[in-house]
Amino acid sequence: MKLFKFFLFGIFLAAFWSCSDLGDPEISGCMTSAACNYDPDATLNDESCVSVDGVCETCVDGTIVDNDADNDTVCDADEVAGCMTSTACNYNPSATEDDGSCTVPTACDTCEGEAVVVDGALDGICDTCEDGVIVDNDANDDEICDISYLTQIQPIFDASCTSCHGGSGSLSLTSYENLMLGNSNNGPVVNAGNGANSLIIQKLRGTAGSQMPMGDCCLNDESIDLIETWIDEGAQDN
Repeated sequence: MKLFKFFLFGIFLAAFWSCSDLGDPEISGCMTSAACNYDPDATLNDESCVSVDGVCETCVDGTIVDNDADNDTVCDADEVAGCMTSTACNYNPSATEDDGSCTVPTACDTCEGEAVVVDGALDGICDTCEDGVIVDNDANDDEICDISYLTQIQPIFDASCTSCHGGSGSLSLTSYENLMLGNSNNGPVVNAGNGANSLIIQKLRGTAGSQMPMGDCCLNDESIDLIETWIDEGAQDN
């Protein structure tokens, strides 16, 4: 009986000592006090620590909040919407977020406050705007606009000359390029800068052989003068 009691007592002591040796269980978590998800109860660092970036991020209940949706290092609360194009009339130097509101003038325009004044940079005399670029139209700055081949000279040829000089003969007057090529018999018919010595003017005035146009005589002096002035101005392809 005594042996049995000693046996039970031994089992009790062994159980007591084994339990006391176990201690409290480990708690895994972040043990870095400066981290957003710091766990003061953690006894085992599980390398889960996360920290704010020091720019826009904040820590809320152990979770990092970004606060910089477009990642431009300007916090969402500090963003200023506006036009960020420096050449625009409504450029906002304080803007941090382009809102697509820019009104950018072309070379032909000017700004009046935040509004674009269309063609505001033109001189109001001869300047025109083509594809956002100022075209002078007054080569010698005499405030008399240059004559346009496309809108003033070619229509004269189309109406009175191309029935004979439409490409089948040696001289074609269907385009600027063909006119400047001249013909195979006499070469160039336009002497740019010198209308009086240009064969086409001499032909139109009848001072160099038969007068053009043949058949329906003749171009009026106003039309011939216009062509001659265009040549005097340099025979531009304009």
